[in-house]
Amino acid sequence: FECVYREFSNYVKADPTEHTTNLENYIKIASSLILKERETRCPLSRHPDLRPPSVLISDGFRIVRMIDWQHCLTVRLFSQAGVLKNFRDYDGD
Repeated sequence: FECVYREFSNYVKADPTEHTTNLENYIKIASSLILKERETRCPLSRHPDLRPPSVLISDGFRIVRMIDWQHCLTVRLFSQAGVLKNFRDYDGD
């Protein structure tokens, strides 16, 4: 288990079978966590620095090119949401 979870068990060594059971239960529900709609499964590009200097526009007001791609990523739509802060912040800070 991750170190932050040891506090909940008063730092008593955890039984490995508990972790195995949790992983087996996760495997049972994992397919339900992925949305079935095709639109949410298609890969999309995320450009974190999308501002006017990064987008080149033609005289006809069409996007011709996007630049400054070093921090971009292409993942499925449901993967781009990230983890809610309440689930990331174990210490409450």
